Amino acid sequence: MDIEEYRENRFLRLRFRSDLTTGSMRWTLLFFYSSSYVVTVAHVGTPENSEEGIAGLEVIARSFRFE
Repeated sequence: MDIEEYRENRFLRLRFRSDLTTGSMRWTLLFFYSSSYVVTVAHVGTPENSEEGIAGLEVIARSFRFE
């Protein structure tokens, strides 16, 4: 777990692996927070290709804004 910053955005990032009967999954959760709100964004990948689509999650992190 770590705290990251992209421009004005500050968020908590949590990464973990879950093992289910259907297979293993690698999770990346972003928790954006302000004094009034919390927004959660999740990315799920397989261990074989855990980075698949993670670039889209990074774009969200860079562009997200509380109004």
